[in-house]
Amino acid sequence: MKINLRENEISLIEPNAFVNLQNLEILDLGANKLTKLDFHPGKVTDLRLDNNEISQISEIFTKNSHNIKRLILRSNNLLSIPVFNFERIEFLDMKWNSIWNTPFDEQNFTQFANTDYKNAIFEVGQARIYCNCDETWQEDVSKIAVVEIECRPEESRGWKKQVQISSYFKENCAESSADAPET
Repeated sequence: MKINLRENEISLIEPNAFVNLQNLEILDLGANKLTKLDFHPGKVTDLRLDNNEISQISEIFTKNSHNIKRLILRSNNLLSIPVFNFERIEFLDMKWNSIWNTPFDEQNFTQFANTDYKNAIFEVGQARIYCNCDETWQEDVSKIAVVEIECRPEESRGWKKQVQISSYFKENCAESSADAPET
């Protein structure tokens, strides 16, 4: 079953609104006015929350996210990547959020470093993360499944020069570390 609630100016969802909808697989809540994900996603496997104003994701949502295969959180106001309880994730889109200047080690990227996610795609573009050739940083990044993350070289000015992390490693870190990850 699919429910399309897109473009309805929804600003609040009751915590258990979808729990008893056992056949609900696809839920589109995109282009509304949600500021907080504070509901249990139930059995939903495909959840579209793009183009809202989401800046907070509560524990009731993250702890119950195990059924989600596809999660679209593009174009919201998230400041960091929450820790999800994914078991079946195949696609996560968090592009165009407000993940600005947050140090990599303070983000929760390593949750995606699960071998079960080897075919999953995580898009976290425009994360505005400073990239460097630090071996620990490279090691953490190399554990992540297919992740499209853009970072800003520390020596560049402004954010116009963003690069894919994998490209940055190939172009800048080969000389500084023999263990640079293959991507």
